[in-house]
Amino acid sequence: MQEKVSCSIHRVEKLLHVTYKRVSLTMKFIIFICMCPFTVALAAESDGQKSNVSMNVHTMQQQKNIISGNVVDVNGEPVIGASVMEKGTSNGCITNIDGQFTINAPIGSTLLISFVGYKLEEVKVKSNTTLHIQLTEDTELLDEVVVVGYGTQKKVNLTGSVASIGGDDLVNKSVGNVTAALAGLAPGLKVMQRVGQPGADGADLSIRGFGAPLILVDGLEQDFGNLDPNEIENISVLKDASAAVYGARAGNGVILITTKRGKEGKPKMNFTFTGGLAAPTRTVPYANAGLYAELYNEANRSDGNNPTYTQDEIDLFYAGTDPRYPNTDWKKETLKSFSSQYDVNLNVRGGNDRVKYFLSAGYLSQNSLLRSNDINFDRVSIRSNIDAQITQILSVSADLSGRLEYRKEPGRNMNVILHGIQAARPTIPAHFSDPTKITQPGYDTGWGNPRAISDSEYSGYNNKDFSTVRATAGFKLDFNQYVKGLSADGKFDYRLNNTFGKEFNKSFNYYDYDYDNESYIKTGTFNSGNTTLKESYERDWLWYSMFKVNYDRIFAQDHKVSGLFLVEAQSSKMDKFSAYREGFISNAIDELFAGGDDNKNNDGNASEGGRMSYVGRLGYSYKDKYLLDAVMRWDGSPKFSENNRWGFFPSVSVAWRISEEAFLKNKTEWIDNLKLRLSVGKAGDEANVNFNYLTGYQFANRYIFASDETVSRGISSKGLANPNARWAETTTYNVGLDYSMFNRKLYIELDIFYRVKNKMLATRAQSLPSTFGASLPEENINKQDTRGFELSLGHANKIGNIIYNIQGNVSWARSKWLHYDEVTRTDDAQKRRYDLTGKWTNQTWGYVADGLFSSQEEIDGWADITNGAHNNVIKPGDIRYIDQNGDEVINWKDEVVIGRGEDPEIFFGLNGDVSYKNWSVNFLFQGATNYSVFYSEQFVSPFGTNMNPYELWKDRWTETNPNPNAALPRVRFGTSHPNTYQSTFWVIKNAYYLRLKNIQLNYSIPKTWTKKIGVSDLRLFATGTNLLTLTNVRYRDPESTASAGWQYPVMKTFTVGINMNF
Repeated sequence: MQEKVSCSIHRVEKLLHVTYKRVSLTMKFIIFICMCPFTVALAAESDGQKSNVSMNVHTMQQQKNIISGNVVDVNGEPVIGASVMEKGTSNGCITNIDGQFTINAPIGSTLLISFVGYKLEEVKVKSNTTLHIQLTEDTELLDEVVVVGYGTQKKVNLTGSVASIGGDDLVNKSVGNVTAALAGLAPGLKVMQRVGQPGADGADLSIRGFGAPLILVDGLEQDFGNLDPNEIENISVLKDASAAVYGARAGNGVILITTKRGKEGKPKMNFTFTGGLAAPTRTVPYANAGLYAELYNEANRSDGNNPTYTQDEIDLFYAGTDPRYPNTDWKKETLKSFSSQYDVNLNVRGGNDRVKYFLSAGYLSQNSLLRSNDINFDRVSIRSNIDAQITQILSVSADLSGRLEYRKEPGRNMNVILHGIQAARPTIPAHFSDPTKITQPGYDTGWGNPRAISDSEYSGYNNKDFSTVRATAGFKLDFNQYVKGLSADGKFDYRLNNTFGKEFNKSFNYYDYDYDNESYIKTGTFNSGNTTLKESYERDWLWYSMFKVNYDRIFAQDHKVSGLFLVEAQSSKMDKFSAYREGFISNAIDELFAGGDDNKNNDGNASEGGRMSYVGRLGYSYKDKYLLDAVMRWDGSPKFSENNRWGFFPSVSVAWRISEEAFLKNKTEWIDNLKLRLSVGKAGDEANVNFNYLTGYQFANRYIFASDETVSRGISSKGLANPNARWAETTTYNVGLDYSMFNRKLYIELDIFYRVKNKMLATRAQSLPSTFGASLPEENINKQDTRGFELSLGHANKIGNIIYNIQGNVSWARSKWLHYDEVTRTDDAQKRRYDLTGKWTNQTWGYVADGLFSSQEEIDGWADITNGAHNNVIKPGDIRYIDQNGDEVINWKDEVVIGRGEDPEIFFGLNGDVSYKNWSVNFLFQGATNYSVFYSEQFVSPFGTNMNPYELWKDRWTETNPNPNAALPRVRFGTSHPNTYQSTFWVIKNAYYLRLKNIQLNYSIPKTWTKKIGVSDLRLFATGTNLLTLTNVRYRDPESTASAGWQYPVMKTFTVGINMNF
């Protein structure tokens, strides 16, 4: 039976008044008209038959055991639209405009009452009675604990700019490298995925454009890209003075990764499998054989030479049916259209009040686009995190994690293979009938036949095995029963990394085929006919220890005081060696002993490092309304002289929760939380410092002295020492605003920042006579600043069975040189062009192009582009440049700023999740703008260094089609003629992109089904990454670099998977 019940019109004003107290009457009526059509379908089961009940605002049911009640908030106001469900069933209803409900539920059952912004209430049905239920506000989002430096804080009490990312947000992205999953999730975190090669598909990260941040995994510095995302609990991004607690290493911000730990409760086992396909987001096709021959002829004519190919030959190349005139697509011959990957993880979590544990094991396998399948990446991850309460005072933890990575490549890496694809002429056959006879595909034999060099059977292999083991022991002493609020804890960390590489490069012969004599002709050899082997081994150790004392106490109910004193020490050591041999008699034995004695070589080196730090922190809050956090840190490094070894890095941040003031607290639903934040902090930087205060010698080349031809080892000076070198310093100022309303249904976070980086190391721009015999040392002389803002907006709500959460963010940052040590220039033109002080750091200079020359008369009347040669090599179809200063000469004086660099200034993201009953979808759009795209040699020079042109050269200026608005100029050989000048012709000045970075569709199997197979939760999902891109960037992926055509392409993926909880 299906019933529909409409709202009573005479109660409209009451409904609107309760729900929208401070909205005008006109707007109340509009809102009501919009809300009335929404209905909620509920499934109820009666006598074994399913019946659907569709209702508008309140539900009337004809039941045999009717339970009635009303739901109110903390102020006694009715809660309209609250969900009332019988636990474990789909039987339910929603409250009406008076907060009342009726439901048929058997005695002994449990009712779940929920509404957005309030905590879930469970009520036991005891009899046919009227229930009165009061919901309490859910302050979980405000009480959310965020990981900060050396501890945690409630989000509501943060005084600094900290962004938090949940581990589930990473798992849902279904990517192999965690860094790629961070795009668009946190304002100020800039993420660019440049390449997509298996095992090397990590993204470039920076915070506010400052540079590579400090990354800590459970407090220890390490790369986290290849962590299994199933192991990660959360990620915190410290962007302002909140990062200064890490002192010398925190100048570019800090990313804190916290792995999962055990929870009290019965063991919960989680299994996840993901598998799918990946394909390039964008590839640019090369010219086919016919177009190649046409372009080659045009380039010859441009240089005054005769054409190489006749028209009949060109026609045969286009046809591609005659084996003597092939039409070879080398990209298709070498690469597949897609690759495969899969990921498996099994973890278990549980514990009791004495011992808690988290155990995880994962395996990732990624294949490549090579038809030979000879680029692969496999990763095995394990983790064990255990916590134990030994006594009332003492608790301990023991963590063990490990990772094995296997990288497999052919004898030439992917960059060389992609170079080889472009260097291979489409007029050469990919193979002969005898597959052992390899064709020589281009003029430059150094790149090799791409089919052969991508196959380990012919080119050999380059394999690298990496392993890492980390062991951590920690303890905590709780002295609260003796001194209230006092505790101490410490940890000891050990990490060992091992890398073993083996590179076996084979040689092979090239052949051509004589069709007249039906015989093969040897035309050359690859790798100079020499097979080589190099083996390398590297180990690095890291030891870390930390001890801290904590104090956290509330006095007189309103005054909360916290303090921390910490000491930590870290030491590291690395050694590596390698051995090399060539002259192998056979390719069958890939061991060093089988190589010859000539030109054999070995090498090795070692290094050590260390650091010691002291940290003090003081926190104070009054009624959680006025908040103060002050940090003092001392860092010591042996890289500096004794007088400059220690750096002092203080910071202070304050916050005012205006919403806690009496004139605002609980006065209006328009303000839940309103907080103003201010902070200033100083951090250090020891990058590029390598014991500069010490003088010494370094080993130099070998020399022959006298006439006996004895080879002697030489040494040379390292240059002048600088005992005054000291820490570079960064000072960051930040003002922020946090605002939420309507029980966190709408929230805003805004940060404005300014950073100064001072005492940057550089070598003075002064020259010394060559007879001086030494070079100048680096000094603390340069200065740079950065300014920017971050804005984050979010909205969460529930409409019937639809629950959604949407968040958007945008950030902008740009840097300028406040001082850059440079030579003193007196010429104004040179100052304008070459001085850096006072200029943006991302400026790129070049010429302004003004279309193409259309006639010789136009060229004769134009400024000289050829550096005094009076345009004697300029012809119609060449690029025309603007004479900026009117001196009739095109040179450096006419260069202007034509671009902003390839790192975007503005990043933006939009992510959200929507659920309806058992279905859910989460998505992420990410984009960037205010950056420039520069097309490199492979685009600018159609043949480059004997390269195959791109197909895009079809739209060019030709003598038969002299279009002055053609997309490309006339075809020429070489890479240094005026058409290759850096100019606006080859630059997209204001590039942008908006990308559907990730989307996942989920379906949770009903529990009534999963219980039958012993599974508590079962979820099926399908995920896509980089599926859609809107951009003004042509020919290459908008995130890739200028040399994108020679790098493994950025990939889009489509995967399906299953997640089960036991």
